[in-house]
Amino acid sequence: MRAVLLLVASLSLAGCASPQWTRIEAGAAPLSTARAKCRPAKQPDEVMVEAEERLAAWDRCMEGQGWARPETLLARKG
Repeated sequence: MRAVLLLVASLSLAGCASPQWTRIEAGAAPLSTARAKCRPAKQPDEVMVEAEERLAAWDRCMEGQGWARPETLLARKG
């Protein structure tokens, strides 16, 4: 189970299983530019906690570029 979740996290960071993103700032850079700025350097497989932290860092970076996942926006409202 742990290996599967790590694989999903790795694919998400690589853009293979990219979620939908919502523009949250009018002047946000194009999505491709934001992804390029936020994409982490390739690293060897890490333990699950580190993978989750990398996904959280990805989300924070994308929000800084003016993009957010719809489920993140809904969670804040709820």
